[in-house]
Amino acid sequence: LHTATQETKIVRAPRVVVTVPLGVLKLHPGQTAAIEFIPKPPSDKTLAIQRLGFGLLNKIYLFFTSPFWANNKSEPEWIHFVSNQYKGELGYWWNAEYKATNYGSDNIYILCCFTSTRSADEMEEEKNDDVVLKNAIKALSKGPWGEEVVVKTWTGEGLVTRWRSEDYTRGSYSYLRAGSFGADLGTLGKEVRGEKGGVVYWAGEHTHRRHPGTVDAAVVSGRREA
Repeated sequence: LHTATQETKIVRAPRVVVTVPLGVLKLHPGQTAAIEFIPKPPSDKTLAIQRLGFGLLNKIYLFFTSPFWANNKSEPEWIHFVSNQYKGELGYWWNAEYKATNYGSDNIYILCCFTSTRSADEMEEEKNDDVVLKNAIKALSKGPWGEEVVVKTWTGEGLVTRWRSEDYTRGSYSYLRAGSFGADLGTLGKEVRGEKGGVVYWAGEHTHRRHPGTVDAAVVSGRREA
């Protein structure tokens, strides 16, 4: 096993569980974080890895001093709105529903924007977090609350994900793209037995046929192989 620090370590075990994301399994030899299996996995598993798609979903977390999106009657879990300027690309928000306690204050409220397709790709290309956060604030200001309320309550802080740029993820979730089959998910979950009795088990959201692309699938598949 070659660790992230390029230090070589040999670990011998009769059982191995492979839980790396599908994006890592798709890497070619020589690429950072690529895994070389000796011997190679069965051809049907290799083909399943190639056929399945690995999509991108990024998130933008914004921190506020008050939950301006709430009203006296209810506090929504999901917030949707479409603006002409952003064409709905930054209009899908999740109310985290709790106060953050590890950013220097116990009165920080969080909204999380889900981005996919073109807007997620643009986040990968833009490496400056401040630019991404301010664009999200501009989009949120086009909602029903108005720019003054949004800007006034924003702390100026937030978090940005770039899952495709991460060496050990290379994306966010598996999906059935053209040319792939539901059976490919099952194939990826099949154990591989060696000639000397060793077994390689496979887990991860991309190995669960009913709920691929979800956290539930990742957890359930891990329990399945355990």
